[in-house]
Amino acid sequence: MHRSVAQAVTFIILILALAPVTYAAQNEAFSISLDVVEDEILPNDAAEYELKVTNYQNMSDAFTVSTDDIGWIVDSAEPLSDVPNGKSRSTTLQLSAKGYVTPGARIIPIKVRSANTRTFLVENAEITVLSPNGSGGQYAPSIFLSARVPDSIDPREPFPLSVYLRNRNARDYSALIVDVASPLVSQRYQTTLGSVTGDDGEKTNQLSLTPNSKTVPGTYPLTITISVDNITVNKFETTLTVASYNTEERTSSTSGAWFKTTTSYSITNTGNSVQATSVAHPTNWFSRLFTTSPQKYEAQNNSLEFMATLEPGARVEFSVTRNFRLLAILAAILVASVVLYFVFRSPLILQKEAQIRGSSSDGVSELRIRLHVKNRSARSVNSLHVVDKVTSMADVVKEASLGTLQPSKIVRKPGHGTLVRWDIDSLDSFEERIITYTVKTKLKLIGDVYLPAAKVKFDHAGRERTAYSNEVNIDREQ
Repeated sequence: MHRSVAQAVTFIILILALAPVTYAAQNEAFSISLDVVEDEILPNDAAEYELKVTNYQNMSDAFTVSTDDIGWIVDSAEPLSDVPNGKSRSTTLQLSAKGYVTPGARIIPIKVRSANTRTFLVENAEITVLSPNGSGGQYAPSIFLSARVPDSIDPREPFPLSVYLRNRNARDYSALIVDVASPLVSQRYQTTLGSVTGDDGEKTNQLSLTPNSKTVPGTYPLTITISVDNITVNKFETTLTVASYNTEERTSSTSGAWFKTTTSYSITNTGNSVQATSVAHPTNWFSRLFTTSPQKYEAQNNSLEFMATLEPGARVEFSVTRNFRLLAILAAILVASVVLYFVFRSPLILQKEAQIRGSSSDGVSELRIRLHVKNRSARSVNSLHVVDKVTSMADVVKEASLGTLQPSKIVRKPGHGTLVRWDIDSLDSFEERIITYTVKTKLKLIGDVYLPAAKVKFDHAGRERTAYSNEVNIDREQ
């Protein structure tokens, strides 16, 4: 009787173990569900379940997975370390025996504990252990696979990848193929793995992978698969996060001639993200008046600032032209004018002054006229002939005072006035002579008195030249 009951119980357990059933449990803080992926295994193989945890709390929570069955090991592909409030997270569980187990049905309790509430839920994983198959009792491949990648990578530098392998049965692998595939990198290598009972039943392969340095920032998938004899044994999926970096290459050059220079700037975005760049061309308020650029810029106190936004790999060029040619031409004209003025100006200065004598309310009767003749050049002037014209209404008064240069000739022309001439042999450099004479009018002059300009003829540098004095207008009302 007891034997019949035991057989019935064993039969029910086997029926339950073979059925792909979904288990679920729930409390006030969270709930769990356990979906069967593979529950029929060979000895030393691993069963797989999909564990889903839903957090009902008003805060995020972390959950740990374990079993009270000391003969079995629970491996979690992804830790449930941060489950947001009101969200669900899933992970793949792999259950493997610590040692060899005999074929038959097993019920393994899976315990999920909350870090916040310290409460736990339990779901039973029902496993059927089959007899070994194949010639010579060779075990089917069963290998636990996991990997570790950095939180973020700089695409300019190689990044490490740790691939962890652990054998779950007593089979040795002499040619285990590991494939690493991602949009960033791709690598295949071969390794060995010993039996679970040996010292080489688990290993970690350290890889150094180099992505394309121009990879744009973002999250990229990474898949690792292991295969034996072209049969995929296990697969691990994760992601790679590429960080952004900002670098640029700058060059500048200056060219030009004849008071015109052009400065060119070239900037290339060598980073992997969009970035803003700027160039400050030094200048000042004066140079800015003669500076132009085909690009748009902002004028600062001591610079012209150019700005641009560059995509990765893009390049921008700025050019600034400073043109002083117009200013140089004006300066050359000014200098030439000054030089020509000093070259061609008269070396003699003749200045005429007049002073009224014998003036009364009835009019002017006598004038004292003074002529200043000055050599302002560094060379002597010869054969000077100073000529002044006196109106026909006045006569030149002959004087014999000491120091007064007497006229060399006085010519009266009826109706045209009188021409008075003085001859001077030479004037040394910067020498000055003063000629003074008096005229007396025949009638008293009423109103303003006007005297025409005097002139002087002279020899300078081998040629005859003429200079004129100023006109004199005496306003008697002042």
